[in-house]
Amino acid sequence: MFKAIKIFLLFFLLTGCSYDPILINKSFNFQFSEINTTGNKEINKIIKKNLKEKNNKGKKYSINLKTKKEKEVISSNAKGDPEVFKLKIILEYQVTYEGRNILVNNILEEFTYNNMGDKFELLKIEENIIKTIAKKIANEISITVLSNNQ
Repeated sequence: MFKAIKIFLLFFLLTGCSYDPILINKSFNFQFSEINTTGNKEINKIIKKNLKEKNNKGKKYSINLKTKKEKEVISSNAKGDPEVFKLKIILEYQVTYEGRNILVNNILEEFTYNNMGDKFELLKIEENIIKTIAKKIANEISITVLSNNQ
């Protein structure tokens, strides 16, 4: 009986809190009316899509994105075959409002992962890593613009 009361109270306390994820329910009072990209097309496409999803009515910003992807071998075995890779995505961006630069920033995201015997699986893993990092970068851009916007 006492255990059931504890569970009920714990459930009641957890459902009573008003936790809201920052990017899910957040109302952005700006939009990116113009998004110019250079560099890696795959990464730019994902970032651009995520930024457009967050568009709302309000101030209209222009943003210039310059991306670069680097893949390097961190560790090799005795034969010289790669065992561990590091994927870096470097982004330089510039946000303008009414022709004035209001934000210039750089973002560097890195991810380390192991090599696999199946190259197709390795390619799929790399694609997932790129998508995840690009979405994270888009969220970081939105939060930075939101904090500078207020």
